Amino acid sequence: LQIIVAASYQELKNPIRVIEALKLLSINNRERLIINWYGRSEVTFGNTEIYDKAKELIEKYNLSNCICLHEETDEIYRLMSESDVVGLFSTVEGLPNTICEAMTIGRPIIMSRVSDYSILVSDNGVLCDPENVNSIKNALEQMLSFSADDLKTMGKLSREHAKALFSGEEITKKWLN
Repeated sequence: LQIIVAASYQELKNPIRVIEALKLLSINNRERLIINWYGRSEVTFGNTEIYDKAKELIEKYNLSNCICLHEETDEIYRLMSESDVVGLFSTVEGLPNTICEAMTIGRPIIMSRVSDYSILVSDNGVLCDPENVNSIKNALEQMLSFSADDLKTMGKLSREHAKALFSGEEITKKWLN
């Protein structure tokens, strides 16, 4: 299962708890999962503290086969469309652009219960508590339990939800009402 995360390496984007959750997965599940995380390593100029800590933990826990940290990229939409699932594990969010974008291209979602999660994710994904490592682990295990057909159906549902929520026509109707 290939999960892509498009988020900077800030504490609030939660890479450390995601790594801790991966450590709790069975070896079999770790072998069936790859998280490719793309984002800016500097939170502020010269501050790569969280990125550095994440890299250190990946090495310490021997998780390099199931999570790869990458710099930000201009190819994120192509990478999202090539992934099985799009994830966001933030502890704080406004309206999460990454999730909205993933829905518009028809990807299943794994997301923390923040912001507008109840509007964005229902039958098209899995939710977790961003503060709870076991909850993140359980959400990853749930994603791993889905068949390819399940994921395809969830992706279609994401696309349908996106059309209903984000189409210009729908937004105009809602605005006028």
